Amino acid sequence: VLPDSVENIRAGDNTVAKSTFAITTAFETDEDVIRHLTTDPVAGLAAIPGTILNHVLKATAVNFSSDKAHLGLPKNHGNCEARDCDLCNKVYEKYITCDEQQREHLATATTSQDSALWQDQRKIRITSSGAFEVPKKADPKNWLDRKLNNRFMGNSSTRYGQECEPIARSYYEHTFRKKITSTGLVVHPTDNWLGASLDGIVDRDTILEIKCPTEKKLEQYNGSLTNMLQANKYDVRVVNGNYVLRQTTAGSGYYYQVQIAMHCSGKSKCNFLVWTPSEQVIVDVLYDQEWVGKQLHHLRGMYFGHLLPAISTMIAHGHLKIKGL
Repeated sequence: VLPDSVENIRAGDNTVAKSTFAITTAFETDEDVIRHLTTDPVAGLAAIPGTILNHVLKATAVNFSSDKAHLGLPKNHGNCEARDCDLCNKVYEKYITCDEQQREHLATATTSQDSALWQDQRKIRITSSGAFEVPKKADPKNWLDRKLNNRFMGNSSTRYGQECEPIARSYYEHTFRKKITSTGLVVHPTDNWLGASLDGIVDRDTILEIKCPTEKKLEQYNGSLTNMLQANKYDVRVVNGNYVLRQTTAGSGYYYQVQIAMHCSGKSKCNFLVWTPSEQVIVDVLYDQEWVGKQLHHLRGMYFGHLLPAISTMIAHGHLKIKGL
């Protein structure tokens, strides 16, 4: 059967069918709706309790005004970089600040790392996996757009990582006879604008970070993880016969990621596991407080000078809705 216009459909007697138009009533105001529901022929139906018409008739009017005033937020920014901005300060206090109980709840409630809560709370913070993307000298406009209007739905590499991560975690637990504790978004105790989604907690001092290179990535190295690492083109390099995670803010951002993750979780060590079905390499990475301190100075400036003002403006205008903790 091929779809066609009504005019081209033939009736049984080969006459041309005629289009029919539904005649409905349009309403421009609430008063128009009420007037219609309280007059015949629908007045009787609208009076019956429990019906949709009765619900509409008795519904409380809701004001959807986009005016900032109805949110109790100031209309204009102050000096954001100096943190002398009433709008930014109120948004930060309401949506970003979280006490110990709220942080624990967030970490527990987001262990799946794919919920709406997890997405929302990551959006309003700089996270360990996204820290290396924060521009150092470039105009932050594109970064803000990617951060607040994220359209990335994943690709073959991220899907492969999601599929292999549980297998890699099981490998680690079996090999080292340790039970990995799963967690979601971990927010720094005092720098609440900073967070990290951990692959697992090993013990009181150690976190686990898992990377699973795809077969396509390994193809150019004859499918060998060892060959890839020895080529020194991956974030893990061979130095004096030992595997090390390259100390840089560039590359894939893995060093940056694990340092911020340790900073947020209060751990001093990261077991960085590079896993493939046939080969596995673990690199021990120690927390570098001095290195992290230098990065935090820049991240803090970008957050309070650019990201928080953008978040505050979107919330004040009703363009960004964040569920509080």
